[in-house]
Amino acid sequence: MIKLCNRTAALTIVGALLGLSCVDATAQAPIAKNAEPASTKHWSNTIGDWIVACAQNDQTKVCALSQTLSDAETKRVVAAWSFNKGTGDKVNVMLRGPLGVALAPGVQIAIDAEKPFSAAYETCSTIGCMANFEATSALLTQLRKASKVSVVFQGVRGRPISLDFQMRGFSKAYDTYLQEAK
Repeated sequence: MIKLCNRTAALTIVGALLGLSCVDATAQAPIAKNAEPASTKHWSNTIGDWIVACAQNDQTKVCALSQTLSDAETKRVVAAWSFNKGTGDKVNVMLRGPLGVALAPGVQIAIDAEKPFSAAYETCSTIGCMANFEATSALLTQLRKASKVSVVFQGVRGRPISLDFQMRGFSKAYDTYLQEAK
């Protein structure tokens, strides 16, 4: 059974964006000669099925809005997606799926029962395969009204892997993310 994961995954996403380790909430930035170490602060807020998590050091503040699905028995992350700041006013979406997927078809994403759209994989690592795309204003409008987003990953043997992300609290969580990310 797949269920939502805890805030650790959200902080890991934010830490990766900042280039810092989120394993230790008191992680230190590299120390410049004759300078005091810069501490990193982490905070998060759970809103519905979503987590807004931020990390800030002396130079950078990074926030992400995310939801993580994990296997109830093994506690392993099956899929996750996060929204984070892109260039200018753009918002990027990173969708992380399992390993063992066919890369060519990409990921199929359907908001509620609407016609699905595809997102291409950009990379795979030991934690899964990632697809990145822009969260356009039209997409965000759809997501704010949605009750679920169905994601289908194509397995390498042709068998689809279907997962549902619940959208409870998304609109408020997204507004909180925008406020925090300023």
